[in-house]
Amino acid sequence: MNNAHMDLIWKNYPSEESPVNEENLNRMVRSINLTDENVHNLDSNKATKDEVAPLIADVQFDESTGTFIFIRKDSVRYEARIWDTKLEQLVENLDFDEEAQELIIIRADGKRIRVDVSAFVKPNEFLNSDTILFSIENGGKVRAIVKEGSIEEKHLRPDYLADIRVEQGKAQLSAVKSEEFAKLSESYAHGGTGVREGEDADNAMEYARQAKESADRANNIVSGGLVTGVKGYNEDLYRTGDVSLGMHDILPRNSVNLSDVPVDNSWHDIEIEGILEGINIVKAIVWVKRREEIYFGIYTGMFNWYRQKTEISDFTEEIPLDFSGDMYVPPSQGTTTWPASRFYLRKAWGKDKFPSLQLSIARGMPGLSARVELTIINLLSFLHI
Repeated sequence: MNNAHMDLIWKNYPSEESPVNEENLNRMVRSINLTDENVHNLDSNKATKDEVAPLIADVQFDESTGTFIFIRKDSVRYEARIWDTKLEQLVENLDFDEEAQELIIIRADGKRIRVDVSAFVKPNEFLNSDTILFSIENGGKVRAIVKEGSIEEKHLRPDYLADIRVEQGKAQLSAVKSEEFAKLSESYAHGGTGVREGEDADNAMEYARQAKESADRANNIVSGGLVTGVKGYNEDLYRTGDVSLGMHDILPRNSVNLSDVPVDNSWHDIEIEGILEGINIVKAIVWVKRREEIYFGIYTGMFNWYRQKTEISDFTEEIPLDFSGDMYVPPSQGTTTWPASRFYLRKAWGKDKFPSLQLSIARGMPGLSARVELTIINLLSFLHI
């Protein structure tokens, strides 16, 4: 065996497997002698320091220049002895210029070398026809489409062509029948086509004319006459019959009924829509309850109305009103003729707002309330002038 020392597994007493005897002790002595001889041989045969110094200890590579640097055991660098490996000229990547038909070689040092390969590239050429149209899309893919309206009878299978001609014949026959039915329909509707005998008297239009004449005669008998022409705002109420029309039946109007209006001399907005611009007549019937008796007054007037914003804040314009009706005279006032309560009406604007109507009832006695029926009739609309 090549080992100078042979291991012996020693075991403690009382084990008898590893006794301290002549054999085991001599084995240890032989191992020591062999070890000593090996050490002597190594010492006598080893290389000297001078012999090892010129040996190469390390080799370095400079990627930027593609050269090697050798370093000896004694740290001497052979920097002057550099061999260029030309690694910078190795090919790192390839590219292709489709438009120029050139192969691009990219070296490790970044230099790009272009090689013309057009002689090796033979592109396929696609020719358009009267039926097929070719186009080349991204990636060099070829798309073929059928031109619209280019398919002729010669392109169809014989059985398809036969079916088409049969259907074409049916369509032509249906067209002839449709024209005949159209003329017959026109004959029954208006006449004048010559396809039926007596069609000018036997048609829907003639029968409608006769029916209208009969209806007009019947209406004259029932109502005693016809009403014709435009009747104004309430035309739909006076379509037929003998009528007596006044201005109040013709002119457009707006009405509103208000209950529990405080008689407190303050102004209240009136919710009423659709007042036409122009000259309007106003009529207000006001009922005021005092104790057990109810007094009423009728107020009439005329005002000009137009929807126009103003830059003035809190601008008002009172509407003059004429009064007629009951007069309430408190006992403390003796024989005075002034009414205890009075109704007022005005137009009011806020800044950048359209006008609104407001009402107020002067207080005659505390705790009173009123009911107001307000009607506005458009006498002359600016929108229709």
